[in-house]
This record gives sequence, structure tokens and C-alpha cells, in this order.
Amino acid sequence: MSARVLVTGGASGIGLGISRVLVEAGFEVVVCGRRQSVLADAEQSLGVRGLVWDLVNPQGLVHAAGPLTHLVHCAGNDANVPLADWQAHHFSDCFALHAVATGLLMRDWAAQAPKGGCFVGISSTLGRRSAPGKGPYAAAKAAMQSICQTGAMELAHSKLRVNTVLPGIVPTAMTRVPRWPGSDVSAQLEDFRRMHPLGRLGRPEEVGDAVRYLLEAEWVTGAELVVDGGLSL
Repeated sequence: MSARVLVTGGASGIGLGISRVLVEAGFEVVVCGRRQSVLADAEQSLGVRGLVWDLVNPQGLVHAAGPLTHLVHCAGNDANVPLADWQAHHFSDCFALHAVATGLLMRDWAAQAPKGGCFVGISSTLGRRSAPGKGPYAAAKAAMQSICQTGAMELAHSKLRVNTVLPGIVPTAMTRVPRWPGSDVSAQLEDFRRMHPLGRLGRPEEVGDAVRYLLEAEWVTGAELVVDGGLSL
């Protein structure tokens, strides 16, 4: 029987690319998201199982999707807001999906995962170094990475692994939102492209390749795998 993996946010954007790579590699993939129509498209095109779920409350998701060998937490949100406009909800919204959900999903996954299972959090290069307007989002991604480091240490004795992937900029619906009011999205994406030394933005499937590697790399845990076209340089 193929290993079953849950990909949160796995029906759109980077998550969809991850799901596609894992399906092609022979994994049994379950995806979750908030929009039934988007899930239905992924179910039809990839042959995955879809679950409608709001990850603000992840309680019960692992049980509904399981039994699971692996879990990839890709679902998230963003906040493009300068410091002068910060409000409490900018932080609480980002931390709910990127940090709190990471911890609770990891807890529930670890309680039922077999030896050799792997949890992968999809973070961001912004989790290491923030940028103007990205304060709440970057802080939440840094928190995700810290939670995953703790998980890697605490779960190693159970032969369970925890890693993160730090993508650069991959064009999705999230990155096509104007960074500032009135910004030209096409110009914004061109600016993003020039920031990457390899001269282009990433593709969702390239993040999927990194995830597949981590799921199969039996001696890799606590890693932060940077997949960013040189952006961190």
C-alpha cells in the first residue's frame, strides 16, 4: 500500500503543485481546503481525496484524513501591511494558520504516524529575513520554523521526522495581490523576478520536488530546505 499524505491547502497554488508531484510519485494524497469547488477540481484532475476544512480549527482533521504516514502543511494566508497600520488581527490571522495550526496538526499527526513518517511545513524565505510590509506574515513563518525544530527534536526518538521548505517567490493568487494600494501587479512580479539571481520565479512543482525529497530522505530531520532561485543570497 502506498503511503498516505495529507497536503493542507493542496488544491491550489503551491499546494496543488505539491499534490501533483506526490501523486505522480505514487503517494496516496488527501487534500484539504475551504472551497468545495476548488477541491472538486483537484479531485477530478489529480484523483485525490478532498476534505473541506477551515484550519483555524484543525481539531479532527488528521483523524478524518488518516491514517497518515506523512503530513505537509501548506495552507496559509498573507498580510501586506506597513508597520504604521498594524492591527492585532494581522498577527492573529497569520499565526493561526502558520504557527498554531502547525503545532496542533503536528501533535495529532505524531500520535498516529508510523515510524519513518515525516511532517513538512511550507514556510518562506521571509521566515529568516523579513521585508517591508511583511511583518506579521514573516513573524508567523519564523514561528512555524521554530515549532518544526522543536518537533524534530522531540519526535526523533519515535523515528518521526520534521522538516521545513523555504520557497522564494512562486506566482500564485497570493503573490498577485498588490503589495501596496495601487501597485501594478505586472510590474510587481517583474520586480520579484529580478530579485532572484537565477532570473526567474519559482514553479509550484519545484516546491513539490523538495517536499518529495524530504518525505523520502530517511536521515534528514530538522532541515530548513531553501528552494528560492538564489533569493536568499
